[in-house]
Amino acid sequence: QETLPEERRRPLSAAAPGLGSLAREMRGVWSPAMCCIWLGRFCASFALLCLFATYAFLIRDAFGWGDMEFGLILASSGITAACAQFLLYPRASAVLGKHAVFVVGSICVAAYFVCLPMVTIGNRYVVVHLMIKVGFCIGSAFMDAGIPDLVGFHAREDRMGFAQGLTTAFRSFASVLAPLLAGALYDRSPYIVYFVAAALAGIGGLAVACAPLLPTSRELGETTKLL
Repeated sequence: QETLPEERRRPLSAAAPGLGSLAREMRGVWSPAMCCIWLGRFCASFALLCLFATYAFLIRDAFGWGDMEFGLILASSGITAACAQFLLYPRASAVLGKHAVFVVGSICVAAYFVCLPMVTIGNRYVVVHLMIKVGFCIGSAFMDAGIPDLVGFHAREDRMGFAQGLTTAFRSFASVLAPLLAGALYDRSPYIVYFVAAALAGIGGLAVACAPLLPTSRELGETTKLL
């Protein structure tokens, strides 16, 4: 059932393909706050994909683990992240707010990337390596669940689909660049790639933290109507 009021719906003819139509859609979606959300999506995806592109090599080089151990870690990480999104994220979002939850997640992820090479390569603490993985799973769960929430918070109702599509495009762009850069940096030093990932996670959190301070596309749209 259509929930958007009839006067705010757009006919299909208004979304005809072409550069002019795309430019109009961009004007309807763009805002300083949405740019912060897109930057947060790109940086978060880039940081997480740096791990996924190199983690199998890391545990092989440090602990001599193979495919079975890697599969077990992926499975347990997926279960932990799912539980965090189902049980923790709604409560944390209600108490802290959508932006703050994303920032908390980015802090957890950044701290994980800083600690990861130290406890894995430097000292090879298996138990600590697995313990900090829990913090990473919770942090990444907050970040992944938070982005669609933030887009819905900042985007105009009649441009919600296009805004979510652009957000997904930023994630796809990161998925192309991250494995290339992560692999090249890992060959130089695992410390470099994970410190870069930590910095990107921090930048993503900072960008989202700035979003509430900037105008949204809804506010800009209302201002345009008044003018």
